[in-house]
Amino acid sequence: MSNILTVYHVLMNLFVFIKKYFRVISTVIFPKRTYTHIRSMQHAMPMRITYHNGIYSLTKYSDSKSILLACKYENDTKATQMIATYLSRGLSDILLDIDSDEILHTQKHSRVIHIAPIPPSATRIKTHGIDHLTNIATLCVNALTPTYNIRVRPMFVYKKNVSEQHTLNKKDRLKNMINAFDCNTLPPKEDLIIILDDVTTTNATIVSARETLVRKGHTHVLCIAFARVY
Repeated sequence: MSNILTVYHVLMNLFVFIKKYFRVISTVIFPKRTYTHIRSMQHAMPMRITYHNGIYSLTKYSDSKSILLACKYENDTKATQMIATYLSRGLSDILLDIDSDEILHTQKHSRVIHIAPIPPSATRIKTHGIDHLTNIATLCVNALTPTYNIRVRPMFVYKKNVSEQHTLNKKDRLKNMINAFDCNTLPPKEDLIIILDDVTTTNATIVSARETLVRKGHTHVLCIAFARVY
């Protein structure tokens, strides 16, 4: 019995040593992004507001991939703040463009605006524990509050298990998001809801969320993805 315990302790010590050694090596090979590196990515990420199939996007994914990955998987605060700044600028331009339209009617403060982020899947929460879109939306709202009556309102919940979209082909992505969402308590139907996603490729996720709101009688809906894959 004592020999078994001795072997166990040796193996555990070896595991701890290997884990620490691997962490040191990985830090050398894959150093953490510095603020200077994050700032350098900003210059390669021009604002390109496009409107396609009812969905606005602010930049190309190829231009913003590095900063999105830093925000999404590393919870990098500088990257999150930079994306929020881009979003607040882009959203402000979009709202100004539609300000005279029926979506906002006359006064900017006459209608409450709710940003509804697409929630992370259960798998993503389990593996990364980050709700990066809510973090981005919160910073964006802080920047826009002086101008608009705007707030973050998470309202979407998954009503089925979904796979990570980036792991699927186009056909399976569309199938994966069919009737994927339900909604928590909704705001009054005269309010404007802005559905926010980080990246759109097939539009499957954001369209599924929009269809959920439409089925519940909400017609004042704006869809925005930070980046689009072309």
